[in-house]
Amino acid sequence: MTHQPQVQIRSSRYLFMTTIVLNPSLGCPLILNATEKNVSFDVILASKIFTTGIWQLVPSRVHSPENLGKIPLRQTGVCEITQYDKIYPSSIDETRELISAELFNVVLKGQYKIYKVTLAPQAGAVLKTSRRKINGFERPTLYDLQLDGAPAKTHAICISEISDRGANFIHLTDLHLAKRNDLMESEITSANGPVKNFNNFNQRLRDFVKFANEKADHGQLDFILLGGDMVDFSNHGVSDEMNEADNNWQVFADIIAGSPREEKYGNEGLKVPVFTTTGNHDWRQHPYDPANNTAIYRISKKESSFFDYSYYDTVETLEAKKEAIYQKIIKEGSPLLKENIYHTIFKKLFKVSHKWQTKALVPAISSFLPSAFPAFFPDKEKLLLQATAFLVAAGVHNFINWISSKYIRTIVEKFLIPIEADVKSLHYYFLHINAYFNYAFSYGKNHFILMDTGPDCMASQYFWDNGDKKTKKLSVKDNLIGGSPDSAAFYPANEYYGYSQITWLEKILALAQSRDDAGRAFVCLHSPPVNIEKEPPLAAGQNEVLVTSDISYGTTNHFLSQFLHLCVGRKENDPGYQGGKIDIVFSGHTHREVEFRISMGENPLVFYGHYSRNVLPENFEDQKPFIVQTASCGPVEKGFPDPPYYRFVQIDDSGKICRWK
Repeated sequence: MTHQPQVQIRSSRYLFMTTIVLNPSLGCPLILNATEKNVSFDVILASKIFTTGIWQLVPSRVHSPENLGKIPLRQTGVCEITQYDKIYPSSIDETRELISAELFNVVLKGQYKIYKVTLAPQAGAVLKTSRRKINGFERPTLYDLQLDGAPAKTHAICISEISDRGANFIHLTDLHLAKRNDLMESEITSANGPVKNFNNFNQRLRDFVKFANEKADHGQLDFILLGGDMVDFSNHGVSDEMNEADNNWQVFADIIAGSPREEKYGNEGLKVPVFTTTGNHDWRQHPYDPANNTAIYRISKKESSFFDYSYYDTVETLEAKKEAIYQKIIKEGSPLLKENIYHTIFKKLFKVSHKWQTKALVPAISSFLPSAFPAFFPDKEKLLLQATAFLVAAGVHNFINWISSKYIRTIVEKFLIPIEADVKSLHYYFLHINAYFNYAFSYGKNHFILMDTGPDCMASQYFWDNGDKKTKKLSVKDNLIGGSPDSAAFYPANEYYGYSQITWLEKILALAQSRDDAGRAFVCLHSPPVNIEKEPPLAAGQNEVLVTSDISYGTTNHFLSQFLHLCVGRKENDPGYQGGKIDIVFSGHTHREVEFRISMGENPLVFYGHYSRNVLPENFEDQKPFIVQTASCGPVEKGFPDPPYYRFVQIDDSGKICRWK
């Protein structure tokens, strides 16, 4: 592929604007109840100089053939949010007022104030008649939120009829979208002939969109929980700066919203709202070599060699990046072995390598040369002997260093650059898709809590704060060999947001379960809090088995016990506390379907089984909580050869969970 020079746009065009709408947005929309009278809703915006503008709802592009009209809005209230980082909201909705320090101080550069603006339809605008009709039935309808002078927030509002207790939703995870997915097949085909059964992750999502839209048209789908790894990596190349005009978050937005760029693929975009949260790949910045794992694409090693995965970079850019990381390894040691005895050995070898040249190699060569070449080194020529020994030793030393340098640079290019993680990878996401690390929303009496699970722990140890991010000891088996790396959540207070995720979750669960008629509580994560290397066999007639092996194989890295206690309605350090149980924790990351049940003994007990197939609706309450992993939408995984996979959840109007598989 011919490289086209890319313009690096370092500052978002949003930052030149007076007002930026933060929420609602594509990945964190609002669902308005069409049957409710006197509807109003809150918008969170950042503004340098707040002024009243003209607001309206415009039918989203996916509904353009249906001749729906615009809905003019009026502003009924405004207040400045001065405690934008408070973690004690008085309602689920107030979690949208929690603006992270990263967004406020870094992305917005501290130049904006945060406001909550209350909007309502103007007199005469009726939401009930503002929905699309399919065969005479009104269906959920998406609108873009527009403020004059600011970019529209695509798919920000959905107008639907909300059941008090019922809901139909899908858990979807591990999309791994990238611009290169649409390029790879054509490049390989041009060079080597047609690829049989190529697995294009982007196309798998387009296939899912068609399926989801059919469900929506039949009134069987209300919204989608999108559980992380939306993109495979954020930037197309090795630059650490986001290209505002061309990045993989745009690919995500294009496919979900059905932009004009998607017309050639026949993708009209989703007809239902999506609620997103982020995973480890969303934090990653740079591409990896498809040859590292060809099975996920259903291609061979040979076929992968015909695609230049570094097509976006010049040779000079790529070499400069490799050299920078190589020098950091020489100085600080291996990032993959940080906090590890092997890391110490690796680092010591580099730091003392010059000593063995003089203390070991030179004496050895000095002893060898006179016996091997007596004619050249008589006893009286000690100076010549020492000089020759030093030269030979230096040559051997430099040769070994050259070999190790080439080897390490190969590792840098193939493995270390691809796992570089930085919160900068999320900046475009915050402004254009979803402004939050952690948030919650309610759909009737069903409450949904979505939480970021951070980058790979391998990356967080090395590329953040010179290794000051503290993680528990990492297993080589899952983090390096098994392809299921630990993720850095659940976070204590940190530089990105000043609160503990576990403390925040505790507060939100208390809100969700505070009333006598409290509904259900669901948590959506990317990395699973519980996972095992291999599922244990179930004997005939056996529905579950107690897990006695390691339950932290490629999981969240902090506070697992505290999280499991909250799942069963307890607090680890407060034996007298009794709260409501979480119903289901949805996760992904492993690209497999795996299910666990948590029970409370003296400590939480973890059971493995096929619960979504075997637990009857009438027995769900006695069996919960469950922690489940959903197989991937994009990559192929052993045992799951035909993505997209998803988990379809149906809750009837009485609040009974009828299906969750």
